[in-house]
Amino acid sequence: MPTPPSLRVEEKVYEERLGICAACESVRMGVLCVHCGCYVQFRALPVKGLCPHPEGNKWA
Repeated sequence: MPTPPSLRVEEKVYEERLGICAACESVRMGVLCVHCGCYVQFRALPVKGLCPHPEGNKWA
């Protein structure tokens, strides 16, 4: 389900999150998080979004 624009992070934050995911060993083919099964491009959008990494939220 798409994230409404009013509930999305700013573009800068979104790009930072995607950069963290791109460097993460738990992201496959640059798009799929193995911990939650989500596409990182969608998971990184919501303001209240969290990184599901078992060692803790890498976006914090």
